[in-house]
Amino acid sequence: MRVKAVADELSVSIDTIKKLERTGAIPPAPRDHVGHRRYRPEDVEAIKRVLYQVVAPAREPASVALQTKGPGVRQDPPSPKPERCVTPR
Repeated sequence: MRVKAVADELSVSIDTIKKLERTGAIPPAPRDHVGHRRYRPEDVEAIKRVLYQVVAPAREPASVALQTKGPGVRQDPPSPKPERCVTPR
């Protein structure tokens, strides 16, 4: 399988797969005679395992996402107040 087919199957970008390889999260893919990555079914399974370890913990249940205050809830910094326009008299 080529990298685009793998990316489409896993619903991620090609860059995501290449970055996983570059950072060592997955082993380098075997290449064909012109240098294109070729993924075997076991390579795709390894990528799935890494993606589920990386992506799954980042998702929060709806009940947590709906909280607005309390420990562990991300608070966005307040937006700056607009500057007041003062015209000379």
